[in-house]
Amino acid sequence: MEYCHVCGAPAETEAFLEGAKVWVCGRCVKFGKAVGAKPAARAAVPMAFPAGGGAGGRFGGSGGFRSPVARAPARMRTMSVVDGFGAAVKGAREARKLSAGDLAKKLFVNEKELAKIEREELRPTEAVAKKLERELGIKLLGEEADE
Repeated sequence: MEYCHVCGAPAETEAFLEGAKVWVCGRCVKFGKAVGAKPAARAAVPMAFPAGGGAGGRFGGSGGFRSPVARAPARMRTMSVVDGFGAAVKGAREARKLSAGDLAKKLFVNEKELAKIEREELRPTEAVAKKLERELGIKLLGEEADE
């Protein structure tokens, strides 16, 4: 005779408790999943919708489920840095009598990165280019031509 691994009473069935297959009594089977027991079938529950049909309400729309709409891919606006960006940045910085270190601190960029941008050894990211445009009052970004 087997005994319940939970309470010690005479065991009636096997069950999985915390990943282990053990013997349990009728009272302790609720703490696990009985071996070979089939899960209770879920009855279909009808969904109640507000008058007018559909599941409108707080989510808006006409209600009900909407099928996915086939849409053309959104055209992303791609920006590129204009030619001669390094000279423009350096000229505007010097015209405002800013050192490279002071400008770098204002923009929260590395001074070496700014020096490479001015020498055109590094193309600025769109975010850095926008910061430079805003701080120096110059135009660095232009839209790329679509093909």
